[in-house]
Amino acid sequence: AQSSIAWFRGTYLGQPSNREYEMAPALGVAEDALMSLHWVNVPSLGGVLVEGVSQEEVVFYRDLHIRLRNVYRSSEQARLLTAKLAATDALRAQLAQAISQLGQS
Repeated sequence: AQSSIAWFRGTYLGQPSNREYEMAPALGVAEDALMSLHWVNVPSLGGVLVEGVSQEEVVFYRDLHIRLRNVYRSSEQARLLTAKLAATDALRAQLAQAISQLGQS
């Protein structure tokens, strides 16, 4: 959802790609073969997606995450959510301005 909102707001227009993900050894796990998947290089959207899985599973989950981002980005639900958030932001700004004017009078 965050990726789609950033897309519709124009704050992140990049297409989902493998370059936005990092595969690293899982932290705090005894087995060296276990990996974690991080979403990186996307301002305010990054974080750990999967932790403590095999390397094959990391690749599967990365590809799945990319596909899900593309599907949700093209959905009507994402467009409606973004429109509602934009309307809420506009109302919040109007309310803040009205409160500020009340404080000055």
